[in-house]
Amino acid sequence: MLHSRRGNSWLEGPIEPVAREFHTMSSDGKELLHLYLFILQDWLWCQMIFLHIAFAMGIASMIIMGSKFLGDYHQRHQRIAWDSLLSFIAVMANTVWLLSDIVYDYYPANDLSVDQASSSLTAVAKYLLALCILLYMIYFLVLNPYKLLRRREDYFTLPKLTRFGGVAHDFFDYEMIQSTCSSLMDLCWICGFKYSFIAASIPTLFITADITIAYASHHGHFIDMFHFSLFTLWLLANWFWGCGEMFVENPAVNEKKITEETLSAAYHWPYLPDTNELILRYIGNCLLFLIGLMVASFYLKYHFFYRKQ
Repeated sequence: MLHSRRGNSWLEGPIEPVAREFHTMSSDGKELLHLYLFILQDWLWCQMIFLHIAFAMGIASMIIMGSKFLGDYHQRHQRIAWDSLLSFIAVMANTVWLLSDIVYDYYPANDLSVDQASSSLTAVAKYLLALCILLYMIYFLVLNPYKLLRRREDYFTLPKLTRFGGVAHDFFDYEMIQSTCSSLMDLCWICGFKYSFIAASIPTLFITADITIAYASHHGHFIDMFHFSLFTLWLLANWFWGCGEMFVENPAVNEKKITEETLSAAYHWPYLPDTNELILRYIGNCLLFLIGLMVASFYLKYHFFYRKQ
């Protein structure tokens, strides 16, 4: 979640995600850097040939979120620290999930030990995502209603919330609902629940787009609006990728219409794939690349134009 306190307009420019020294990086900066690394990880993972680099991005993102959690906890921002902890668990789950793909793809085929290792890693990722969702439920059912976590209301300069008032007491809670739906979407994907994935993606995309619109309609929240628009595109990219994998690619492999080796050989982004089974994955990959271009152009424009004003 992105709740910036300064540099939050187009003229002021964004909060820079990278400081000269890591220990001087703000909590907001770590949040943004984690977001960019996570998107880069998905872009590489989606291409099926850069899994080791994607795994390195996942480890880096875990380290950053772990550091953010410790920093938020040390500063007694308990609600933010709770969110950072759950983000750390979600990143860990995705990184373990990626590792299961690496084990399956890069080690000898038809090896029982390899299949068992890959299945075990996938199971660990499922449990981590389930734990993440459980902790979100604990937040909404226990910690938040009884105000067991320290609040710093003056920390946020966020729009007033008028939706879901019974569950979300402020905008931070609304963003927590979005994070819960996003984790549920990932859990359905890794479990192969195709229609549950579609069902979970609807509120996830709706709430993310709604948060983007809410930020866009309030003065002084351009940076938050920009990054949540990236978040919306990222979820949409994952939706295309997940639907392509579960509704087209996996059934084609299971029905022996095509082999996994043929699928990998047919996909050479940015060129169009050689087989129609990979079209949805290709669309998702293009959206992830578009997000990268938006981030790069945004920060380049800030450095070369607004910093000179």
